[in-house]
Amino acid sequence: MNRRASPLVASLAGMAYVGLGMVMLLARGVPCTGAGCKVVQSYASHGELPVMALGLVFFAVLTAFIYMDMKEIQFITRPRLVIKALLVSALGVEGYLVGFQVFVAHAVCLFCMGMLAMVAITAVAYTFGKPVMYVGTAVFFAVIAMMFLVRPYAGVPTSLDGIADNHIVKGSPPSRCYLFYSRSCEHCEKVIDYCESTPGLNIDLYTCPVSMARGLLASLGIDRVPALLVDNGGTKEIITGDRAIISYLELSSLNLGTWKIPGMRGGSCPGARPCGEDNGQG
Repeated sequence: MNRRASPLVASLAGMAYVGLGMVMLLARGVPCTGAGCKVVQSYASHGELPVMALGLVFFAVLTAFIYMDMKEIQFITRPRLVIKALLVSALGVEGYLVGFQVFVAHAVCLFCMGMLAMVAITAVAYTFGKPVMYVGTAVFFAVIAMMFLVRPYAGVPTSLDGIADNHIVKGSPPSRCYLFYSRSCEHCEKVIDYCESTPGLNIDLYTCPVSMARGLLASLGIDRVPALLVDNGGTKEIITGDRAIISYLELSSLNLGTWKIPGMRGGSCPGARPCGEDNGQG
């Protein structure tokens, strides 16, 4: 392969890789298999799709400027300066993402590692042996080092009690419960209203915003709210859906020791997006 053409091929391969990931995301909900992908994906505030779209735009712009450099086409400024700036910036972003996965999420997304490989291959193909390659490498490892020393989530409480925004205690509760909820979920509001307004309940309930516990819920395979975690000491129970949660709270308050999940589906919302974007389970 022509050495001048290798960066263009690498950048085109990056576009194809991200495009394939977007197709998998739309078809299956995740761009790759494995628990790590779901955990890392759960931290994306606006979902994984905008992040991947940004990656696709990056490779498209990079490809365009590499092509202009090959054909010696001048556009506003010399294409080489733009290409070098894009590659160094991308390596800095990849350093942040790798550091976040290792030091914050404690999970590795295979698709993200593939993205890192695509960026690194393109950078090496275009800047091999040039000073900018060492600059990009230094930026990548410097960002990872700073993620290790100053972690963005270091100030966030790690205990469930610490992330709770409300504590409802009534009567003599048999166990402690944690309700994960979203402010855009009408079913969550129904459960909270029930706990606050119903007399005679025996509950010790902490309400926890789902935005503060995405990693935990994703690792447990929970993608809908409301979700109730019941801490019985030696055992834990997880209940989802407003009907099932209210049924549990009613029966546990009577100290019957047993309860039954209603057979009807529904009573929950997606944990990562508003209830209006539901898939019919509301």
